[in-house]
Amino acid sequence: MKKVKIVIAHPGKQHSIQFAEAVNNSNFDMTYITTVYDSKSSFLMRLVKLLSSSKNKKRANARKSNILKDSQVKTFYSFIGLFRIFLAHYDKSLVLFHKVTVFLSKLFGEKVAEYAIDNNVDVVVSYDTFSGDLFKKLSKYNQKIIKVMDASAANLAYQKQIFEKDIELTPEYADKLLSEVSYTMEDNRNESYIEEAKDADYIIVASEFSKRSYVSVGVSPDKIFVCPYAIDIAKFEYKKVRNRKNKEIVFTFLGGTKQSKGLSYMLDAFQKLPRGIARLNIIGFDNLSLNLKNKYTNEIHYLGLKLHSEIPEILQNSDVVLFPSLSDGFGFAAAEGMATGCPVIASDNSGICDLITDEVNGFIVTTQSTDELYNKMMWFIDNQDKIFDMGKAARKSIESLTREKYNDNINYILSKIIKGRLYNQLEQKIK
Repeated sequence: MKKVKIVIAHPGKQHSIQFAEAVNNSNFDMTYITTVYDSKSSFLMRLVKLLSSSKNKKRANARKSNILKDSQVKTFYSFIGLFRIFLAHYDKSLVLFHKVTVFLSKLFGEKVAEYAIDNNVDVVVSYDTFSGDLFKKLSKYNQKIIKVMDASAANLAYQKQIFEKDIELTPEYADKLLSEVSYTMEDNRNESYIEEAKDADYIIVASEFSKRSYVSVGVSPDKIFVCPYAIDIAKFEYKKVRNRKNKEIVFTFLGGTKQSKGLSYMLDAFQKLPRGIARLNIIGFDNLSLNLKNKYTNEIHYLGLKLHSEIPEILQNSDVVLFPSLSDGFGFAAAEGMATGCPVIASDNSGICDLITDEVNGFIVTTQSTDELYNKMMWFIDNQDKIFDMGKAARKSIESLTREKYNDNINYILSKIIKGRLYNQLEQKIK
């Protein structure tokens, strides 16, 4: 039986390598296309490693798969891709980074489209915000190629509405939020991302929240598939029972000082708690002004950036993970907290809600609600004896998100998409 030719294309990385590995089987003739990849024959990557710090060498080593063969991987516009990676780490304003991203997306998308057309590819899988030019070219020159968009986040036009509401609710944090999401707030860009979604034949999302966001901008729910990501639970040791007597509750937040992650609502809620009974750890990049920090007198620890390898130990010494994000397509930070045995308080605009049942493994609160966050924090303070069992249930919820299950789900979705297209073609011939 003829194999289905499939291309997985991403000018960066995200979870595209995991997707490519999932379809690396006997059913597909798979090609993975990116910009920067650590293949054995890559002179560019050897040079990068030679000139890099130990931390950047680790990043370079991560840009490869231990499952894919180098012959299955193609790279386009590697120098521009490498420059974009550099800007992601050192362009603090992100202005040039976004300009280079848009420029690269167009070049890369058109090149992938040419490759797919020239090589009689059956399916192309691309990623949200990078698919517009690729899909337009495929629609123009070869409508038989199935266009699939793997969306890691909620649709940006939908997110823009959430952020606009937040600016009204928290004017004190408005400038901070705008600096974080300026890319999302541009009307012309949002229109292009709505078109991108509508140009896709099918969309794969990680959560029901993301699905709602695409339906809200006019995408038919029938062409959207939900497939949660896999969590490598082996990296997160299940924490031992803590002695709860006379211990303060440790809440942990892994979103840095980003307002887009719900920072102000969390700080305001924590400030309302009685003194001396709880501690809040904030992990991640800290650029909160002293004026705002001085508003909060409860025990808050700004621990700054941490290596990903340091996160499991921090979570093992936490009781509850806070995830009040304004918009999050999945919620890896919350999932990792659950993997270590921490119940989670999450906003209803986060994908992790699909895994949370109130008072079983955490709580779901209304996005942008300080009062609900406060009430659930107080619930844990008043019900410390329930934290262990809820953490155990949280761990069990994440244990279901195996790599094998993710691979099976992706292959099932693709088989359904391909069979659906063949059925439609047959139906058109009969007509």
